[in-house]
Amino acid sequence: MYGSLMKLAALPPGTLVLSGHEFTQMNADFALTVDADNIALQRRAEETRALRAKGLPTIP
Repeated sequence: MYGSLMKLAALPPGTLVLSGHEFTQMNADFALTVDADNIALQRRAEETRALRAKGLPTIP
């Protein structure tokens, strides 16, 4: 993993690195099972659902 991070660090400053998978909604859903009363998390989960419903990415 360190080697991979060093390769990323060596890229030109303007390089945009994006993940290849969408895990934001699954992570938010899990987080809500642990911290269901977290208002900021509830808002982010709803924002994520709305974006994904439109076929849009949730990151960066």
